Amino acid sequence: MRRFRKALATVGLCALLASCQAGGGPDPWMSIYEETGQADIPLVTATFYPLYDMVNKVFGNTYVGGEFVAPGLGQTIDFCGESDPHEFDPSDPQKLAAASESYLLVSLMDGFDSFADAVADQGMKHVRAGEVSGLTDLDGRPIDGSQGHIDPHVWLSPKRAVALFDAVSQAVIENYPDQTKVGQLEANAVAHRAALINLDQTYAETLAPFAGQLLVTSHEAFSYLCLDYGLEQFGIADFADNTPSPDRLAQMEDLIVDNDIHCIYVESLDSHTAVDVVIEDIGLSHRGYRLEKRELSALESLPYKQLMAGEDYISVMMDNLNEIAEGLGGQIL
Repeated sequence: MRRFRKALATVGLCALLASCQAGGGPDPWMSIYEETGQADIPLVTATFYPLYDMVNKVFGNTYVGGEFVAPGLGQTIDFCGESDPHEFDPSDPQKLAAASESYLLVSLMDGFDSFADAVADQGMKHVRAGEVSGLTDLDGRPIDGSQGHIDPHVWLSPKRAVALFDAVSQAVIENYPDQTKVGQLEANAVAHRAALINLDQTYAETLAPFAGQLLVTSHEAFSYLCLDYGLEQFGIADFADNTPSPDRLAQMEDLIVDNDIHCIYVESLDSHTAVDVVIEDIGLSHRGYRLEKRELSALESLPYKQLMAGEDYISVMMDNLNEIAEGLGGQIL
């Protein structure tokens, strides 16, 4: 098992970790290391935000009032930061140097965050959480890149996030360097698992009145959410985010009008150009037709300012739920 080496020293380590954070802002761990000088805290590298949040919850780490609060059980690197995990270049030597000190690398699956293989070459234990979670895709195939082109967005369904968290927490705990402290990790994992189950129940209860309704999205990232909570989805772009054809755009326009839909859900960090084209065309061909955009997060990353404001996977998923429910005619929670 690897730990931070003493030779890295507090300031040098912080510089490495700072390079791994989104947006180049001040390193949220800087004050912890400056104040405590702890250079032997176990480190885990997660390939992108949902896994980063899950590891942090096992360690009991959180952000409060713009400060990083941690009990000293472990630290986590979000290797992608604000970058897109689909297209991420892992060649940054500073990030690789920091990740090399990890005792564990947690990725999702081959074919999604495949850059993890380059990171894993640093020598740490590597667990593809999606592949060992027991989850299946929309066609019942294991979440495994070797099975072909599979929709990876399992984390956007709270029901499936529970199974994903089980795989992440098991890997963090089983490989933890100091087994005398695993009781604390296990207690943290039990608490967060209960919170995810509560989120799943809230989704189920809130979306039950809208069973069978159509969710029109800019990107088919919400298929698992729709499947698990009784909705249907039609996306302008498919789950791989391929550019939609003119025929698909025309099909969407007919679908929207024929089903009396007045809301298109767009991803907060993506371009909305194709959606704007659909809205403009419908406005020209159907005078007076009201059609609005509502933002959802696909949670492939979390902007640095939101992270420092204390937002996390559960809070953003609750924001998504409110947007979906209100767009379908329900009440904000």
